[in-house]
Parts: sequence; C-alpha cells; structure tokens
Amino acid sequence: MTVSKCEICDDEEEDVERDVIYEKLEIVICNILPQAILPAEYHHEVCKHEHIDEVNYTCFLRLKLTTEEDVQKWLEAFQRSSSLTWRKSKTYPNSGRYNTYRVDMRCQHNTRSSKPKPGKGTKNTGCPATMNLVLKRSITNSKTQDQHVKHGLLFNVRLKNEHNHRITCADALRRRDVSEDSIAKLRDLFEHGHSPSSALETIKHDLAEEHGEQYVYVCADRFMCPDLQFCYRSYYKTFQKVYGASSGELMYVDLEKRVLYMR
Repeated sequence: MTVSKCEICDDEEEDVERDVIYEKLEIVICNILPQAILPAEYHHEVCKHEHIDEVNYTCFLRLKLTTEEDVQKWLEAFQRSSSLTWRKSKTYPNSGRYNTYRVDMRCQHNTRSSKPKPGKGTKNTGCPATMNLVLKRSITNSKTQDQHVKHGLLFNVRLKNEHNHRITCADALRRRDVSEDSIAKLRDLFEHGHSPSSALETIKHDLAEEHGEQYVYVCADRFMCPDLQFCYRSYYKTFQKVYGASSGELMYVDLEKRVLYMR
C-alpha cells in the first residue's frame, strides 16, 4: 500500500474518528488525479491530514529514506506519478543540528515573474501549492525523544496540495521539465550517432511500444517525451563542444582549427 496511517502518531493521539479520516485520505490521494499522486514504489506514513475543500488538502508524510540521493529519487518519482513539477523556493545550506537536508518548494505555475508580454501566454497562475522536504539525521545511540526518528522515519514531507490550475491538461503537461531518464536516453542516442530529430523519433517509438493505447497521452507529457527544441538544445550544449560544428560555415571554421592544431 502506498499510504497508511502513522502508528506512532496513532498511539500518541487517540481519536475515534481517526480511522475514518485516513480512509477518506486514501480515497482522496488515489482519486484526486487520473493516477495515484504518490509514487507506488514508496510507502508513505501519514501523520496529519486536513481537507481544504472537496479537492485540495494538506498532509504531513514520513518515509524511511536516509540520504539526500534517496530524497531526489523520491522527488523524481513523485513528479512522475502526480504529473506535477516543483521548483525550489528556498534552500538551507546549513540544515541545522538535527537535519541533513532541507528545501522548500513551490509549484512551477508560481513563477514569481513579471507580467507577460502582450500576445504571449504564461504558465504563471500564482499557484499557492507548496511542499517542504526535510531529511533528519540518523544518529547512533541518540537520546532523541522523537519516536519517528528512532523507527527510521527520517524523511518528512509537508504537502499543501492546493493548486489553482488544471494539472493534467495539455497546456500544463507540455510545460513540465524533461525527466532525468529522458535526458539520459537522449545523451545515449546522441553518443550512438543520432541527430536531435532521429533521437526524438526513437524515444517516441519506444514510448509507443511501452504504453500502447496510452501513448497519445504520454507523448503529450514533456516529462516523458521532450519537444524537438529541447532535443536540439541538449545536442548542441553537450556534443558540439566535443565534436565541433556539424555543418555549414561553422563546420569549416572548426575544421580549420583542427588542421592548425595538428600542425
């Protein structure tokens, strides 16, 4: 099960309606989006939950993660399963005596940018959704009274799921960040001689084979399927520095430099 109530909190605070609340929470989390909002490969223990309205809610989750790398993998999986993209709003280089990692995040639809130029759209809706991630220190023989830390629940997630925009519409999906997996696939294809356009077609072909009838929805999600402009940027940023220009006047300039170097 992806979600369960925290037994530690349940022991500390008795409530006859608590089971009903958690049952409703599981229904909300599993049905608020077309797919589960939380990644199924992780187990989340819910310490607190509060409805904002029929759709939105706040909750406090704990997981048994131990390193910052684990946290980044969870965040990647969460963005994949929820179709949401988050940006850092505040970092804490010195996380404190009891934390090893801490960051505050905001929905990507809260860009804090100025007003858009006339005739140009914007993804900024001033979305109030936020998420706070904290990884506690694991200290051997610690005298801490926090039972969650003692039981290995070191990773805390405070989620304010209050979005003021549609999440799975085409306009929102095409603005998502390209996933690290997709970027890695692009780099591998470039290394094997693909151009930006042929690399993108290969990724689309693989997605079509993997997702079948759902491909039409997957290919509209930039997280899974990068756009051609991103493929070109990735190609030139990564490989032009290594292999030089591929055609045109720049190719001759690059060739001349190589000849002079060989002399």
